[in-house]
This record gives sequence, C-alpha cells and structure tokens, in this order.
Amino acid sequence: LTNTIIIVTRYFGGIMLGAGGLIRAYTEGAVRAINAIGIVEVKPFSIYIINTDYSNLGKIQYESSNNNYIIKDVKYTDSVTITMLVPCNKKEQFHDNLNNWTQGEASIEYVNVEMIKINKDTNKPIESK
Repeated sequence: LTNTIIIVTRYFGGIMLGAGGLIRAYTEGAVRAINAIGIVEVKPFSIYIINTDYSNLGKIQYESSNNNYIIKDVKYTDSVTITMLVPCNKKEQFHDNLNNWTQGEASIEYVNVEMIKINKDTNKPIESK
C-alpha cells in the first residue's frame, strides 16, 4: 500500500500487554481494517459515451470485458447509450476496437479523464458516497 495512513486507537491506557503485545494489538487492528475495507486502486480513465443500436450491445459488452474496458452505465431508449471507462494508455486501441466491433456504426463521444477508484479484486469501479 502506498500513500496510506492507518490509525488504530486503543481506549485502554494500561501497560499490561507490554511492548510486544501492543505491537500485535495495533497490527491486528490495522489488518482487520484493511480486510474489512479491501484494497482500492485509483487510476486515470478516459470516459466515453457510446451510442449504438441494440444489435451491437452484446458484442460491446463481451469484447469490453476481454479488453479491460469498464462499462459504467447503460441507458436503454430507442438506442443504447453506454458510459465506458477506458484506461488512458488504451485510448487509441479503444477507438479501433469499437469501430471493428460495430463496423463503424457506433458514435463515440469523449467526455474527460477522471481518477476512478477500482476494486482490485473485481476490477470494477467503486461508487463514491
């Protein structure tokens, strides 16, 4: 872990545990906190809005997961609007891939770059509260 602070507070001020016991108690508290929260990565992602017809949706969903692109949101109207998170180092490849998957039928709108919290175990974005 980098750029991380863990604060463990003990409310009992005695010395009964000794130095080794205190170290074990603080370490156990820190490990429990990390396990409860999980490890999160913060990475820059380019955000795109993709508009396409329903016939391309399955292909985009399948291929996106194979290429580590993250579908953040899908809106269903007369067409499908997908909000896609693309690692910044894969922007050029993403445009080519999407055009190949949809035979150039999807419109792509670049929105911006954002730092997104990603669950390291699931590779899914974590919604901020």
